[in-house]
Amino acid sequence: MISVIEERIQLIEKELIDKKGQDEEKVLVKALQESRNELVAILDRRIKERYKANRMTFFEYGENCGKILAWQIKSKLMSNKVAEIQEDNKRDPYRGNKEIEEAFQDYFEDLYAEKLVTSSGLVRSWLQGVNLIALGDEDEDRNILNKGVNQAEVEEVI
Repeated sequence: MISVIEERIQLIEKELIDKKGQDEEKVLVKALQESRNELVAILDRRIKERYKANRMTFFEYGENCGKILAWQIKSKLMSNKVAEIQEDNKRDPYRGNKEIEEAFQDYFEDLYAEKLVTSSGLVRSWLQGVNLIALGDEDEDRNILNKGVNQAEVEEVI
């Protein structure tokens, strides 16, 4: 509703700029004032409703306002908490704090664990899939690879 009124106000303002000094200017000014008054009335009504709701929530109960604040903080903390998690291979979800914490810890330990490859056949099969250039036995190739890199070469490549 407010966005419709704001759009109407913008349209009237554009028309008012286009028809400056004409007879229609007074009609547009009156329409602009009515639209602005309507917008102000709606905003005032909303502000009063929100003020009344906040006043009822925090001040109506007098000495119990501490209980309300504690309840709101508790509900906010509970909304940020993971209630339960489900693993793919398990039927029952984890519900307890300790269970959830341990499940997360196990998952990330497995995820970031360093997996050592002990099979040389596995390494060879992987390397065959990658097209690598074979180096010859020539001393020239080895000298090029073992040669130091200076700052100018690094900057040139960058």
